[in-house]
Amino acid sequence: MKKLLYVLLAVLLVMSLAACGPKQSNVQPDNAQQDNAQMDNTQTDDAQPAAKTFARGSWDASGKTFTSDYSGITIKISDDYTALTDAELAENYLDDSAFDLAGADYEKMTNIPDCAFINYMTGSNTGLLYENVTAEGAPDISEDDYLDAAKGGLDGVIGGYYDVTIGGKQFRAMNRSVEQGDHLLYQTMAVRNIDGYMLIVAFTSFDKDSVDEMISFFE
Repeated sequence: MKKLLYVLLAVLLVMSLAACGPKQSNVQPDNAQQDNAQMDNTQTDDAQPAAKTFARGSWDASGKTFTSDYSGITIKISDDYTALTDAELAENYLDDSAFDLAGADYEKMTNIPDCAFINYMTGSNTGLLYENVTAEGAPDISEDDYLDAAKGGLDGVIGGYYDVTIGGKQFRAMNRSVEQGDHLLYQTMAVRNIDGYMLIVAFTSFDKDSVDEMISFFE
């Protein structure tokens, strides 16, 4: 059951944006518009914040508190949940338990597992993964366009996209429900583009209430 849930989660998370390059307008501005745009760039370039340097987050010594300076998210899980090790993340998301996540060159990686935690009694689990959309040529892809790409390969998507606040940050999200034997598996996928790395947070459970509980762990 543990491996099955990991696989389901990985299927939800690992997306390909090969066909989703950045969209560009074919309409060219006239000379006056170009001049104005250049003036605007001159006035605003100095005020724009520098892009963040990507870094994975980490668990504290107790294995119950996860902190990510890059995303600005802190997660505090209850005693019912267990954090996955880097070896478990590499095995389940990259199919290589020996892969050194801590020493990897993230600029060259497409999918970067950040953390995951699971309740072994209920199977409820949450995973955080980054997709390096900059490396795929789509650094400015919108959350809606990303969800469109993901939705094309998923069954059981319910309703449309919506805004959700997770850990004080706004995400775009969608829900899906998939039959697993005699039960329904519920999943919520939330995404947020952070300087060319798409943060994907996926909540998976056989119980809708457990999804709400796992969201509450984010601060």
